Amino acid sequence: MSSDFSDKLLQFEAFFFDGDGVLYKEDTILPGAKELLTILEEKKKKIFILTNNSTKTREEYVEKLRNFGINVTINQILTSAYLTAKYVAETFPRSKIYVIGEQGLKQELERFNLEVLNKSETPPIEVDDRVVLNEDICLLYTSDAADELDGVDLGGRRI
Repeated sequence: MSSDFSDKLLQFEAFFFDGDGVLYKEDTILPGAKELLTILEEKKKKIFILTNNSTKTREEYVEKLRNFGINVTINQILTSAYLTAKYVAETFPRSKIYVIGEQGLKQELERFNLEVLNKSETPPIEVDDRVVLNEDICLLYTSDAADELDGVDLGGRRI
């Protein structure tokens, strides 16, 4: 990095990075990512890692980054699963949730003391509160997830 660019960059107090595709790709850290984060950490900058991948919990991302040699805390990780769970818990406390999504989302909802109706049950399930739809690999690539919904009662509306 040029000195002029570094000086301008370091004027900021906080940095937000998309994880997948910016810092790492799947299980490979991208060139320069660790070095950049190390510089920012040494300069006492706040670092946050964001991802729209809901398949993992924040703890799993902390571990993934640790395996790359990047040490972050759980509070530095912002996932779509965590932010969805936080929003639902604040907006609809004590809700019963039917999740169309991955385990990471289900686990984050449970951490906010929300009841996940379909941890392992198979339909038909009576759903009288909320349905949370998040990225579901099965739904995107096969009809398995849609088949899972067959017969689910959404307060009088059937899927």
